[in-house]
Amino acid sequence: MNVQVDVCRCMVCGAPMSFFFEKDFGGELGLSVVEYWKCMNCGLTIAKTLHDMPKHEWDALNVTLNAFLFSVDTGQDWLSRERRAGIVRLHAQAQNIDFLFRQDLLSVELPWIDYGCGDGVLADDLAGRRLPTYKFDAYMQGSNYLTVDDLKQRFSFVVNTAVFEHVRRRRVVDEIFSLVADDGVFAFHTNVVGHIRKNPNSLYLLPVHCTLFTNDAMQWLFDKWGFVVSLYHIPTSMWFWFRKETDALRRFMESKPAKWEMHNAFVRHRK
Repeated sequence: MNVQVDVCRCMVCGAPMSFFFEKDFGGELGLSVVEYWKCMNCGLTIAKTLHDMPKHEWDALNVTLNAFLFSVDTGQDWLSRERRAGIVRLHAQAQNIDFLFRQDLLSVELPWIDYGCGDGVLADDLAGRRLPTYKFDAYMQGSNYLTVDDLKQRFSFVVNTAVFEHVRRRRVVDEIFSLVADDGVFAFHTNVVGHIRKNPNSLYLLPVHCTLFTNDAMQWLFDKWGFVVSLYHIPTSMWFWFRKETDALRRFMESKPAKWEMHNAFVRHRK
């Protein structure tokens, strides 16, 4: 008799995953013990308990988090710290995006979109710099927010910040990358390391951080989606992936700008 075994597979490379460690959240946002599983090939690590959570429970968890995170006073120290640090980072990243636009590295031939924009701080900052940017967030609504039905077009510039660590499904990853035009640029900010450590006390293991990326996992996505050049801005921890190497991009890197790295592969995180 054949017994079918349900194998957990990596949402990036498809390789099998195995149990890695667990963390007890002690009731924070309603969570208790969460299991973390690691890909045996690319090292991607997921909070399997969160990945297996029914959609209505996952949605409720995110709505609860947003209600705290985007309020004036969250009443929880880690959320307050995250919010304050995030706002400072977003304004610095907007300034950096504006800088690349003025270097002719970002096109406005097609619209721009901030995917998973939260309350829209980055998009609003860019709009204030005369770089109108649509907003999309599965758990937020408001002025200039697109709906799922609007995501059938493509964009010259797609950005997401602190989004990948919240993604549970490969189809969402595919949706994000499919928005980038053939000559477009994809920018993102998330934590990427060479190897995920077995450390339940890591400050990065927040209640809704369900996917932890490695260099190898990001390299797989870089190759899969046809990017040819990666810029990394060290101070703002933001990557810019280009689908075409233009003369302006070559001139930019030949000038050896400080605090920038450029590779024809994923820019390796050194930590």
